[in-house]
Amino acid sequence: MKRSWWAAALAILAAGFPSIPAHADGLIDNVNGYTIDAANQLHRFNALVIRPDGRVGQLLLATDKRPKGLDWRYDVQGKTMLPGIVDAAGALIYYGLQLTGLDLSAAQRMAEVQALVRGYAQAHPEKKWVIGRGWTPLPEAERAALTATALDEAVADRPVVLLSADGDSAWVNSAALKVAGLQVSPADQDSVIAGPAMSAMQRFLPETLPVERDQALAVAQYGLLAAGITAMTDLGTSERDWNSFRRAADSGRLKLRVTSYADNIEGLISIAGARPMAWAQDARLRMIGLGLQLDSSLQSGTAWRASSASASVLELRRIEDTRLRNLSSRAAMDGFQLAIIAHGDAAVEEALNVIDEMVPTYTGDRRWLIHGIVQVNATDLARLDRNDIIVTGGPVFADGNVTSVWGSGMLAVAPDPIAAMSALSRSANFPRIDEARLLASFTSGPAYAAFAEKDFGRLLPGYLADFILLDGDPLAPIAANHPIQVMESWIGGKREWSRK
Repeated sequence: MKRSWWAAALAILAAGFPSIPAHADGLIDNVNGYTIDAANQLHRFNALVIRPDGRVGQLLLATDKRPKGLDWRYDVQGKTMLPGIVDAAGALIYYGLQLTGLDLSAAQRMAEVQALVRGYAQAHPEKKWVIGRGWTPLPEAERAALTATALDEAVADRPVVLLSADGDSAWVNSAALKVAGLQVSPADQDSVIAGPAMSAMQRFLPETLPVERDQALAVAQYGLLAAGITAMTDLGTSERDWNSFRRAADSGRLKLRVTSYADNIEGLISIAGARPMAWAQDARLRMIGLGLQLDSSLQSGTAWRASSASASVLELRRIEDTRLRNLSSRAAMDGFQLAIIAHGDAAVEEALNVIDEMVPTYTGDRRWLIHGIVQVNATDLARLDRNDIIVTGGPVFADGNVTSVWGSGMLAVAPDPIAAMSALSRSANFPRIDEARLLASFTSGPAYAAFAEKDFGRLLPGYLADFILLDGDPLAPIAANHPIQVMESWIGGKREWSRK
C-alpha cells in the first residue's frame, strides 16, 4: 500500500497539468490575493498576470482592466492566493524516508507501534534491519514499558531501531543492542536510547540506497506541495542528500526550490567550493551555508540546559567549545551563512556567545540563524535584536524587533503551515500578530533568511510566480467552518500540484 502511494505521487509529479500552457502569457483572475509588498506591508489584489518566463507580470485590482492578447485566462472563482509557503528549516530526505518506509507517526499507543513493526517485518522479509521513523511520546503510563523485551515481542529475529519523531532518540530491540554492543540499564530495562548511545547505534544502521533516497525525495516533494510549501531550507544536508537533490534537478524532477546548509564543513567545501552557490537548475537548488547542531531536542531529554548536571554536559553538547568556534569561523571567512540548531537554554546561550564573537570580524550582511528556540529570556531577546539574528522554527516572538520565521523542522508529522497560520491569526492565547507580519513569517521572511528575498516569497512584478490557491482565507478574522485546504501549488508560473 505504501509503495503504491509513492508511485502515484511520482506519476502525478511527472505528468504535470497540460491544461495550462507553459511559457505563455496568462492571467489568474478573480482571486482573493495577498502578498507582502516592497514596503513590507500587506497588499491585496484580485488578479495576477504571469509572464512567459514564469515570473509575475502585474497585480490587478478588481477595478483594473484586464490585459488583452494573453494566451490563457484562469478564473479561480474567489479562491485565496498567497505567495508559496517557504519552510525555513526542514530535513527533506529524512521526511521522505519516513513516508516511504515504516512510518510510525500515527501510532499513539505501544500496541499500535508493535503492530506496525510486526506487519512491516512480515511484509519485508528481505530487510536485515527494521527501521521505523516518526513515533511521538507515548502516554506516561506506557513509557516505562518501552523495553527491548516489549519490542522483541513484535520482532526478535533481526535488529529493530525505531527513530523518534525528532530523530534524536530511538526505541530498540535486543538484537539491535547486541549488534551495537550496548547494554540496557538493569535498573529499569529502558531501551529508549539517546545521546552517545544513539550515536553508537547509528554507526551500525545500514546505508539507504540511492534509489531509496530518490524515491523519498519524490514523495516528500509531493507531500510538501500538498501543504502549500513551494520552497524550503534543508538544514543539515549530507553529501548523499545533495546527490539526490542534484539527480532530481538534473532530470527536471526537483519541483521545490531548495536552499541547502551542509551538515559538515568537509561536505560544504566539497559541494560549494570557496563561496556560497548561485541558483542552479532554473532556481531550484543551491548551497549557501553550514548547519551546526549544538544539542538534541527537549522531547528526547537530551537538550543542553542550564539545569543539566555538569557531569553530563559533555554528553548533551554535540560540538565542543573550540571546534564550534573553529567551524563557525571557517564557514564565515568564505562568506557562508551560519545556521546553529540549539534547543536547550544553555545551547541557545552558547549559540548567542558564538555569534557575539563572530560579528566584529565577519561584518556585512550575514543573517545569522538560530533554529529550535522554544523559550527565550529578556536578556537573550536583546542579544537576538542586537546582532540581527533570525530565529527559525515558528513565529513565536511578539517582539517586533526580532525576525522570527516559520520552519517546520519536518521530522515529526506532515507540516501544515496553513493550519498554523490560521491558528496564529485567531488565537486568544497568543500575542496579537498583525496580518502583514504573520504572512511575512511564512513567506517573505523565510525567503529573506535564505538570501532569496529578490527571487520569491512575494508576488510582485519580476518575482518568480510561486503561489498557492486555498479554499478559505487563513488571514480572515472570522474562523472558517472547515479546515482550510490547499487546492493548487504553482512554481515558476506552472501548476505543480492540484487537489483533484
